[in-house]
Amino acid sequence: MEGQAQTTPSVLPARVVSRPGRRVSSPKNVFRDGEIGQLIGLFSRMLQAGFWHDYSIDHSETLAVFCVYRYAREAPEYQLIRGGSGTRVPEWQVFQQGRVLKHSASLPLLLTWLEARARRVRRG
Repeated sequence: MEGQAQTTPSVLPARVVSRPGRRVSSPKNVFRDGEIGQLIGLFSRMLQAGFWHDYSIDHSETLAVFCVYRYAREAPEYQLIRGGSGTRVPEWQVFQQGRVLKHSASLPLLLTWLEARARRVRRG
């Protein structure tokens, strides 16, 4: 390809498109800015230690979910779920393979517990 200029595909900004007649609603329960920072902080430390390699975030009407993965192709290793206010669900819960491991009203305490547990389980 001598003499030909290489072109890169143009990148268009993403936009949300809704179908006519369909109402788009935003989730009622989302992570707050400080919470996202704490969750990503824990993920970063565990990524650096080689324990976790991917994460995902999801929201619904009543829950906000932060999942961490050892490998992207696997099921989540842990799910941190924030329940909505006014629901019967405790504010924060940690799940592993569908079981509740711990619940708390305090995210920092829950993250400290989870980090210690994840490091202990990986080493053991």
